[in-house]
Amino acid sequence: MALVELRRATGCAMLVTEQVLSFATAVSDRMIVLERGTVVKETGTDARDVEAVKAFLTV
Repeated sequence: MALVELRRATGCAMLVTEQVLSFATAVSDRMIVLERGTVVKETGTDARDVEAVKAFLTV
């Protein structure tokens, strides 16, 4: 994946805003969930953490 390769090659931090959780976990080391501009969850990307993030994702 190009974003992962770019991040590894440059060592730069990236901010990705994404609604597709599978994509977000594939390109991220950690995730931050915002609600109305406030951080409501900050976590890693392992399976247990992803389940916790899913609780905040409602459409």
